Parts: sequence; C-alpha cells; structure tokens
Amino acid sequence: MIFFLVGYFKELEEELKKHPLCAFICSLALSKRKITIHFLLEGIKKIIHYQEVAKWMAEENISPEQLEELLKQEKAQL
Repeated sequence: MIFFLVGYFKELEEELKKHPLCAFICSLALSKRKITIHFLLEGIKKIIHYQEVAKWMAEENISPEQLEELLKQEKAQL
C-alpha cells in the first residue's frame, strides 16, 4: 500500500484530499489539516506502531494500567 501511495500520490492527490480517512490518518501525524504524502506516511507509521504495541500487550497479557505504570517508571528514571 505504501509503495502504491508514494507512486501514485500526485495522481490521486485531489481525491485523497477529499477522503475523510485520509484526513484522519494525516491528523495522527499532527498535520494541521494538511494532506501530503509525508503526513499520510507518518500517520500510517503511527497506526502500525500502535498495532505492534497492542499485539505485544495481548501476547504478554499486559493491561493498559500496567503499561501506564511502566511508562511512569521510565519517565522517573530520566
């Protein structure tokens, strides 16, 4: 999908700018309502990272609360 977007973004740019899902994905990358290939790819990257963390949490039986506690401990050490 990424290769398709990069290869055809210019041709699809006007259609993508009107699509609500594209706008949402770009907003994940803090795009300030800009829809560009950069923000689209950054948003997709965030979605993939989220999926990786969610999968890891499920595999290790880690609750959101436990993850939050782990993050607090890491921040305290910095």
